[in-house]
Amino acid sequence: MKISGRVRRTGTAQGRRNSRAGGPRSSRAPAGKAAGPARGGPVRLEVVPTFAIHCLDKPLQQELRARTRTAHLAYLEKAIDQVVLAGPLLDEAGEPIGSMLLMRFPDYRAAVAFAADDPYARAGLFASVAVTPWRQVLPHPAPDG
Repeated sequence: MKISGRVRRTGTAQGRRNSRAGGPRSSRAPAGKAAGPARGGPVRLEVVPTFAIHCLDKPLQQELRARTRTAHLAYLEKAIDQVVLAGPLLDEAGEPIGSMLLMRFPDYRAAVAFAADDPYARAGLFASVAVTPWRQVLPHPAPDG
């Protein structure tokens, strides 16, 4: 089964080798030690879902977009580790008419909150905002390793 989102491996390299080889799988931490992946324990995967944030501007709002662009870009820079891609949606003449973001969030609520707090949204630039879970199919994602 394919898992969408970013996968982060936890545990030791030896633990991953032992786990694949059917080796020790104890996950009990010794007394006084913090719990975590035990040497030889199974690899735990943390999936961070990706969301598409699709925003369409209200008509004739180029001036508002230009005035708030610096704040919008600074807002995205603060969350740059979550950004898969980001950029404006363009009309046939190449003028911005909205925004498209693919970003990683722990859940839907966090994605909606991020979209609502965007300086463009707070300034009233958008006529509509859609936040939708997204999964990459093509090109095939590179194996995590």
